[in-house]
Amino acid sequence: MKLGILGGSFNPPHPGHIRYALGAAEHLKLDKVLMVPAAEPPHKKLADGSPKAEDRLEMCRLAAYGHPIIEVSDIELLREGKSYTVDTLREIRKSYPNDELYLIMGMDMFLSFDKWYMPETICSMATIVMACREGKDNFRLERADMMEKKIVSEYGGAVVRIPLDYIEMSSTTVRRMLVFDCGEYCLNKDVFDHIKKIGAYTTGKSRKGLTVDELRHDAFSLHDEKRLPHVSGCEETAAKLAKHWGVNEETARRAAILHDVTKAVKLPQQLILAERYGIIHKIDAKRFPTVNHAFTASAVAQHVYGESEEVCSAIRWHTTGREKMSVLEKIIYLADFIEPTRTFDGVENFRELAYKDLDECLCRSLEHSLNYLAGREVDIHPLTRQAYEFAAAKCERKGII
Repeated sequence: MKLGILGGSFNPPHPGHIRYALGAAEHLKLDKVLMVPAAEPPHKKLADGSPKAEDRLEMCRLAAYGHPIIEVSDIELLREGKSYTVDTLREIRKSYPNDELYLIMGMDMFLSFDKWYMPETICSMATIVMACREGKDNFRLERADMMEKKIVSEYGGAVVRIPLDYIEMSSTTVRRMLVFDCGEYCLNKDVFDHIKKIGAYTTGKSRKGLTVDELRHDAFSLHDEKRLPHVSGCEETAAKLAKHWGVNEETARRAAILHDVTKAVKLPQQLILAERYGIIHKIDAKRFPTVNHAFTASAVAQHVYGESEEVCSAIRWHTTGREKMSVLEKIIYLADFIEPTRTFDGVENFRELAYKDLDECLCRSLEHSLNYLAGREVDIHPLTRQAYEFAAAKCERKGII
């Protein structure tokens, strides 16, 4: 028998995992795929609010129901301590001594295979299967070529690549969508119902009325780690500008903390958010992909976090700008533009100008953005053109430009 093994935290299991397993079974002509949730993943800490291992096991069973080729195994849950793949394979080999084992993984895991515990032993027990989307990300594919050579030459292993056009989604994305009250669009209904029943991933938590510190802690958990310095810098810059221009500092902080809260989710999930909150008509997703998150973040700020219209409006226009911007809207737009991690030529001049004349700084920053986008031959959002024309006319009337 040809037996596939698909391990992971499955936190939570989503349709992408199931398509992943079924696609591997089809490509490799497998007789069965063992879906093996880890009790304690060795390489990462489970996210806050994650359910018990037993609940992840149950969710895997619910997700796999109706697909007889997939068998959910509790083998790692019965073993104490961290869930090392080599130990799991040893246990499986005892039950399937004469069968061909195929260890299935995505490219991210494949690229780190040489960091796994006892990779040589793993290779002696199973064929390594890397699932990837061919033609995507040539740099990563080159790294995969190097890893395959290492597995074959140093570990004596065998590697099989299978092209899988599976759902572009991760469990991290699903957890974010659960917070955004859109989990039902991303999960098997029975899995979603189980999550709601046990209150996993803080789904039962109210996020309205949080203090600034609570809001920051909650919202920062929804970002990719590499974006946190930007968001933190934007918050501090917004607070300083607010104090300088006589705007409520806490209000500015709240808007800055949430301005990119949906930035980490990709286009398919941006569209789900836009549909869920009735703003799909405001988004030209394919033409202006970098603008989507401003509208969806504003909707999340309103509906999930219960923020004021003043805060939501500042978030909504922080990317495009608009005509007749309020002082807070200008502050959030400029804080996003000049916060400390920004390093473009001339940024120091903008930082000084922001404390001298808010209108001139806004006008010149919009002009800078228009020139930058034109240089990249990127479509410019009409709201940005309108915002610049309005700001320029105001500055002309004041005799500034």
